[in-house]
Amino acid sequence: MRGQEGDHPFKLEGDEMMAAQRYEDAVRLYSSLLDLQPSELRVWGNRSQAYLYLGRFEEAERDATMVLGIDPDNIKAHYRRGWARLKLRTPNVKGGKEDLARVLSQEPGNKAARDLLQNFEERGLDEDAGVALTVVEDDSEDGCSWCPVSTMPGRDEDERASLDFWRKGEQFKSNKKLHEALGCFNRAAVANPLNSKNWVSIAEVHREQGNHRESEEASRRAACIALNQRQD
Repeated sequence: MRGQEGDHPFKLEGDEMMAAQRYEDAVRLYSSLLDLQPSELRVWGNRSQAYLYLGRFEEAERDATMVLGIDPDNIKAHYRRGWARLKLRTPNVKGGKEDLARVLSQEPGNKAARDLLQNFEERGLDEDAGVALTVVEDDSEDGCSWCPVSTMPGRDEDERASLDFWRKGEQFKSNKKLHEALGCFNRAAVANPLNSKNWVSIAEVHREQGNHRESEEASRRAACIALNQRQD
């Protein structure tokens, strides 16, 4: 990833963690920098991206909104917030579509935003539905910005991708390669955020790493998903 001259070491290291798919570590570094320099809009944006990879869509939306509060024309922030809002349930879906429309009004040729919005509309999802997407990184100027959607799978493809990542994570975990396992489990959760098994695995790895807060948060997500599914 490319940093800019004069970038704080926390940002440079955070960008490296993003490249290594160590998104929890990236969040920690970006958060530490924002405690020191809360006006760093690029860092708010990059942390929003890290949260997207982790399936923490509320936090991703919040950070993107922070950027837009200062720079309302920031197209990347609109894209990130649109993506996060389409992952969340009502009343965020309408706002997500509006964010992506804003991106396309400024950049009509933006294939990532167009494919995301088109796929959402083709599925006929209403404001009570969630969306699961495949994520691909690109090499943008701040190292972790657009993550365009190169393929837009349906629900079955999302579930298969999630299962593949989960199985790889289990292999890494059995070999005590916890960082690699966590990266796979996080990607499994991005592909299918409503599978409680993904969050249980994330919680277990965090517990083994001694990250008790993150473990408890992932466990709560798993419990909420399981409860909602029983009620349905």
